[in-house]
Amino acid sequence: MKAITENMIRYEIGDSKPEVYVIKKGCILTTSALDFLEDNNIKVAKEGETLPLKIDNENDVKVPKGKKSKIYICKETGKRYTKKPECMTQLHDNILVSKCSDRILFRGKLDSMESLIVYAQAVIAEVNDIKIVNDLDTILFAVRELVRAEVLEEEIRPFELIGMSFDEIHERSHNPQKYYGIEQCKLADYKLGKAYALLNMIRSGMREAEVAAAKAYIIDGKTERPDIIEALNRMSSAMHVMMSKLDAGEYNNKEA
Repeated sequence: MKAITENMIRYEIGDSKPEVYVIKKGCILTTSALDFLEDNNIKVAKEGETLPLKIDNENDVKVPKGKKSKIYICKETGKRYTKKPECMTQLHDNILVSKCSDRILFRGKLDSMESLIVYAQAVIAEVNDIKIVNDLDTILFAVRELVRAEVLEEEIRPFELIGMSFDEIHERSHNPQKYYGIEQCKLADYKLGKAYALLNMIRSGMREAEVAAAKAYIIDGKTERPDIIEALNRMSSAMHVMMSKLDAGEYNNKEA
C-alpha cells in the first residue's frame, strides 16, 4: 500500500480546503496526515464511497478527539496499531513493515558497508596510507547519503566519489590500461597486502548491497529507485578504480 503523508496532502490541495479528502484505493494515511485533515475539519472518505469514514473499525484505530496518540500502520496490510509489534520495524514516519522485508534487509547491507569502511580506514591508517583513507571517506559519505535518502524517501543529493563524477568513475573503471597502465584489477591475494584485501571486501559488499537494492526496488519490472541503484553501481566501480590505483602505485603511503 502507498502511504499518503501530510506533505503530500498539502501539495495536492494547495490553498483550497475541500470538505472531504478522498483516499484512493491501495492508499493509507499516515498519522500526521490524519492529524492535518482533522485539524482543518476535512472529512475522510475512501474512493467509491460517499460518506466520510469513521476511524473506528478493527483495522483503523480510533483516536479520541483532542489527543495526539501515535498510530502505526502496516504498509502491507493497512492494519493499524497503537503499539509497535516486536516483529515489525518502522520504514518511515509511522509506517511499519516486517523486520525481514526487502527494504529492511537492504538497510542492513548499508549498515554493514558503513562498518566495513570504517574498519578498513582504521587498519589502513595504521600504516599511514592517508590517501586511501581520504578516498574511503568519500565512499563512506556516499553510503550515509544513501541511508538518508532511503529512510526519508528522498532523491539522492549529488556527490562525487574519490574526487570524480559518476561518468569519470565509469570511464576509468572500464579502461584501467589507459589510465593506470594495468590490464585489469588483480584477483585478491594475501600477497597483495591488507589494503588491497580490504578494498576488495568493500567492493564485494557494494555488489551485495546493489543486489539487495534491486530486490527491494525493482517491482514488476519497474525500478522505483534508479538513483540508489545507479549510485551503488558507481560506488562498486569506484572501488575497482581504487584497487587499480593501489596496484599501479598511485597510493604511496605519504600523507595527502
